[in-house]
Amino acid sequence: MAERSDTPTTRRAAARKKASGMVKALKELKNKQTWIPSPLEAAQRWLSPTYHQRNEDFRRLFPQIPQNSMLVDDYSCALQRDILAHGRLYLSQKHLCFYANIFGWESVVIVPCKRIQSITCERTAHLIPNALQITVSPDRCEDDVETEDGVVSTLCKEKYWFSSFVSRDTAYTIMMKVWQNVLMG
Repeated sequence: MAERSDTPTTRRAAARKKASGMVKALKELKNKQTWIPSPLEAAQRWLSPTYHQRNEDFRRLFPQIPQNSMLVDDYSCALQRDILAHGRLYLSQKHLCFYANIFGWESVVIVPCKRIQSITCERTAHLIPNALQITVSPDRCEDDVETEDGVVSTLCKEKYWFSSFVSRDTAYTIMMKVWQNVLMG
């Protein structure tokens, strides 16, 4: 009579071998000093599968933002300029960044949170409650910079009007918390 290879003892031995292999692999990764996500990053990735992709987009679009400034959230919205430029507003731990690409015309806005003077909830056409106005202290603003490929990078202006938020109040609450953390920390 042949012995069964699927006994509880062999299953425990296989599980121990697999676990020791995983521990060994983690130790090797740690020795190579590769990136291992923190528990917070792992939780964010697990809770929101698109977080990793949004973070990669954020890093690609705004390489000048320090790597230690984590992406907190991002919103689909529009920046009011000469025309309404629809794009994404990225909120990191220390910066508010906006990117839009309308038929090859790129709009890039980078506002350090420490330069923000106020964030107010507004109404589009005095009727629709879906806008936020970000006021930046004018004495701390710098001029716009246009690169050779036509990208306009706005470091700071006096006021930014962002509209077309799906959930303006949620965006406002999170922006206020990030702004307060920057001012206090």
